[in-house]
Amino acid sequence: MAGPNAVEASRPPVPLVRSTKVFAAPAGQIELPIEAIESQKQDDLDKKAAKLAVEMDGYKRVTIVGRTGSGAWRAKAYRGATEVLLVVDGTGRVSTD
Repeated sequence: MAGPNAVEASRPPVPLVRSTKVFAAPAGQIELPIEAIESQKQDDLDKKAAKLAVEMDGYKRVTIVGRTGSGAWRAKAYRGATEVLLVVDGTGRVSTD
C-alpha cells in the first residue's frame, strides 16, 4: 500500500488519440522545378551569410529587410541604441545605406 495521498486506479489509462486531417493537393498543382528549389536554398544561405556578416561587424538585433536590384542585401540593425540601415554586398562588405 502506498502513502495516504495515493490514488488507486480502477482501470488502465486511456491513450490520447488525436485525429489528423490529410489535405489533398488540388488537381493540377504545379510542382517547382529543381532549379527553383535550389535557387531558394541558395537565397536562404545568402540571407544567413548576410546577417552573419552584419553581426560580425559589431551590430546587434539584425533583421534582413530584403534585396536591392543589384543583388545586395538590405538590413536593419542596432549599434548601441541607434537603429542603422545597412547594405551587405555579394562579397560580405557591410556599409551604411
